[in-house]
Amino acid sequence: MTARAPLFQPLLFRLELRRALGGGFAPFALALLVVLVLAPWSTPDIVTIEPRAAAVARGLQRQGIWTGALLFLVPALVWRAAGTLARWRQGDADWLGSRPTGKLAALVSTWAGTVTAGALLLAAVALFIELDVDGDAATFAYAGTSGLADVRRIEPGTARTFRMPDPGARAPAGSRVRARVTVTVGAGPTTVARLTVRRTAGDGGEQTTTARVVARTWIEVELPPGPGALELELASEGAGALAVLAPDSFQLWIPGGDERRASLTIFIRSALGLAAGLALAMGFGAWVSPVTAGLGALLLWPALAIPLGAPGWLPAARLARALAFVGEGRLPEALDPRALLGLLACVGTGLALALPGLRSWRHGR
Repeated sequence: MTARAPLFQPLLFRLELRRALGGGFAPFALALLVVLVLAPWSTPDIVTIEPRAAAVARGLQRQGIWTGALLFLVPALVWRAAGTLARWRQGDADWLGSRPTGKLAALVSTWAGTVTAGALLLAAVALFIELDVDGDAATFAYAGTSGLADVRRIEPGTARTFRMPDPGARAPAGSRVRARVTVTVGAGPTTVARLTVRRTAGDGGEQTTTARVVARTWIEVELPPGPGALELELASEGAGALAVLAPDSFQLWIPGGDERRASLTIFIRSALGLAAGLALAMGFGAWVSPVTAGLGALLLWPALAIPLGAPGWLPAARLARALAFVGEGRLPEALDPRALLGLLACVGTGLALALPGLRSWRHGR
């Protein structure tokens, strides 16, 4: 009885890992990272006008380096994965077809080797960033949004009240809530927003803050203690009209610990998105040219995120928002566990596309 070929080939895994990290690609990627770290724009000069200014400066530095590194690494690795079957047809098929290696095992092993190489490069990015950014202060982590259906206008000298559900155990002591406001038609040079937060149950008092508004901005205040839903009163003081924006109207922020966790969060999200994108690129590459397959895999994330509202199960769909939070010196929300199921679905789809496209080692079309 003939033994079945294994579903994973360590030799192919190591070969693809060496290829992805070799050929001058990894040294060039690391050199680019060094340039990003040492570039003058990576260390923004922010005038210290409030206690969090230094944390925002560090956040912008982390955000800038991560963004630059991802804009180079992800397309380069995706295009490499998209050309996998083309490389097989152009030469590797001669020895792959002669070995007792199943097509699925070859695909899985090659995908795993490329993913591991990408994860190592992303880990190097995270390490370089945290070695360069000098700061490990405690910061806040995103804990949810409560949005309005449409923009609400607040006339000068008036106030409007909004409700947020009771955050319960999600909001320990020191948590904060912020409202997204802007000036609107009829705004004057003295548009001032006053945000008051109180509990609908108990007698925890209230917290109030004011801020001058000249453009889109957030006004933030600490939550009062006690149980109950939150009652947010926004008032427009001075001569200018005010508007509460939708749909991202009110955000809850909780104490999140060390700000260095930002790089770990971005690393995990980037690695999951890269793993899914590489599998899809391999699948597309079995049927179209590597350039078309690579573009398709890269454009799939925004194409899915826009109509579906960036669902949590889609790997890396909320990466842009996470980077925006990092730029504020804060931490993104915890990873949705459904993202792992989304990763499995994307990988399964990519390999399912690639397998029938590889009908023979030499003629895959």
